[in-house]
Amino acid sequence: LKVELSHEEELQVHAALSDVLLSLGKIKEARREIEAVLVKQEASPLIFALATIDETEGNFIQAEKGYRRVLELLPDNPLAANNLAMLLLKTDGSAQDALVLAGLARKVTPNNRIIEGTYGCALVQTGANQEGVTILEKLTQTSSNQDAWAHFFLAKGLVALNKPEEAKARFAKVLAIDTAFPKRAEVERELDKRL
Repeated sequence: LKVELSHEEELQVHAALSDVLLSLGKIKEARREIEAVLVKQEASPLIFALATIDETEGNFIQAEKGYRRVLELLPDNPLAANNLAMLLLKTDGSAQDALVLAGLARKVTPNNRIIEGTYGCALVQTGANQEGVTILEKLTQTSSNQDAWAHFFLAKGLVALNKPEEAKARFAKVLAIDTAFPKRAEVERELDKRL
């Protein structure tokens, strides 16, 4: 029997299917389902999901637009604020904007390790090296911390604080975590300086 779905029910089915597809790692299929909903109706969770897909696929301009749109719809959304802040840091965007966004996320969701990490990275990128290094050292102390970006910004902060040996160890850790790190050439230059 064919069931006639209402417009709202059809959108809910597409949204639920996209969630399942994302959890299965079927990114292209999830994108198709999300876009099917967004063509008909704007929904901030789906805009956020699409932005994360865009970021994963390296489409940073679209990802930034998506995160910004979520923040237009939900100005206090800590996930969109945090992800946009980190995206700006990764792509050499406005460090000051990243710090403001990370601060917003931190205010809304205190004591979250991921958000704290983004905030620490933004502090280093804006020149507040001691404060950023303090946060990032605390977060990267455990061997379970495999966030190459946190180690990268920690290393940059340590360079700024004139701690070359500690910086060298952190730069080396970046490449140990991610051999295809997007700023690998910069990391290698920093390591060469410290030989």
